[in-house]
Formats: sequence, C-alpha cells, structure tokens
Amino acid sequence: MTEDQSAAEKEVEVAGPPATREEIIEECEAPAEEPAEPITPVKMKKPRAKAKPSITKEEIVLAVLEATKPPPKPDKPDKNKELVTCPDCGLTITYHNLRYTHKRYCKGIKEAPITSLQLALPPPPPALERTTTVTEEVVNTYIKNNPEVVTNYLRNERANKANKRQVNAKALLVGAM
Repeated sequence: MTEDQSAAEKEVEVAGPPATREEIIEECEAPAEEPAEPITPVKMKKPRAKAKPSITKEEIVLAVLEATKPPPKPDKPDKNKELVTCPDCGLTITYHNLRYTHKRYCKGIKEAPITSLQLALPPPPPALERTTTVTEEVVNTYIKNNPEVVTNYLRNERANKANKRQVNAKALLVGAM
C-alpha cells in the first residue's frame, strides 16, 4: 500500500461525531487542495480522412436503368394459354378451355357413333310388373287365420318402446353425473 492510501484509511477509522450543517458548508467553500501529480489530458486520436467513392453520375444512372428493366419473358409460352380452334365447331379458344370446359357447351359436337361393342350387347330385360296386389281383404283373412302373428308383433313393439325409454333414462343419469 502507498502512503496516501494508508492515510485515507486512518482518517476513515478516526471518524468522529456527525458534522453539523455549518461545518459541511465550510468544507465545501474551502479551496480544494491541489494534487501532488499534475493532471495531463489524454490525447485523442484524430479521425482519418475517408476515401471518397469514385462513382460518377453516369454509373449511377446505368445501375438504376438496369434495376428498373422489366423481367425477361419466358422462352416458352404457356401451353394452356395458347389459342387453338375447336375441331367440331371451329371456335377459337384457349387450349385449357378446349380440353376441360368447352365439351359441355360446344354446339358442333356430333352424337357418338355406335361401336361394335354396343351392338353386341343384348338389350336389358323389361321391368317386372306385379300381378298380385295386396288388398284389405287379403290382409284381414291372413290375420283371422294367424292371430298369433299380430299378438307377437304388438308384444315386440311394446318391448322395443320400453327398451328405448330405459336407454334414454340411462343416458340422462350418465349425463347428470
């Protein structure tokens, strides 16, 4: 440690009672002691001169013109946008339209010729017609002859209705919990 540091430490240790306001004002107004070593200013480096760009106005104008040029067109035109004529009606339309949508609206489409496969197929059989009709008399006679069929049907309907009620009740209980 140097002598200055040790002296400062001793002063800190010997600190007495707190100073009054007047003592603090006197210390502030008293002239400051000059340091033992003179303070020398630090020399700052001077900034170097930057080289100016050697671009001329002509070069700038050329660069702007190149940047604003329209993009080059593709070598091959889009095949779907190419105009073609319809072989049936002679209308000039795009290739895409001819290929996908024009078939529905073309007025020159001829009916498809019948092929040999269509000629070889036999005609479809005629639709079958019912010859017997069920009337109330037939139903009533059947019920009179077989009464257990009706009772079984009614019993099954009641059981199905009861099962539906039970399932609905279970669903309500499950949803409530």
